[in-house]
Amino acid sequence: MVRKEEQELLNHIKEYKLQLSNSLRKKLFNKREEKHKKGEVFFKGLWISQNKIGRIQDKLKKRGLIIFWEIHVLVFIVILFNFLLWIGFKRFLLP
Repeated sequence: MVRKEEQELLNHIKEYKLQLSNSLRKKLFNKREEKHKKGEVFFKGLWISQNKIGRIQDKLKKRGLIIFWEIHVLVFIVILFNFLLWIGFKRFLLP
């Protein structure tokens, strides 16, 4: 008797989880459709109006270019620093 009640309870829980996930999925889909009707687009984790996307993409390109140059300059500085240390050790510390 207890086993049957437990099984029924588990079945009710499974049905509830299924109904909940379906209702959440429908809500999210409806919200997405409403946003698209308003002219908004999902970009990089945010809902953005279409007229702002171009500016945001330009800023991201500039940011990517700045990061690219920062990395290359830092690598050059590290190599130059290592070279200067090598010369310093060679002249002053090594026999």
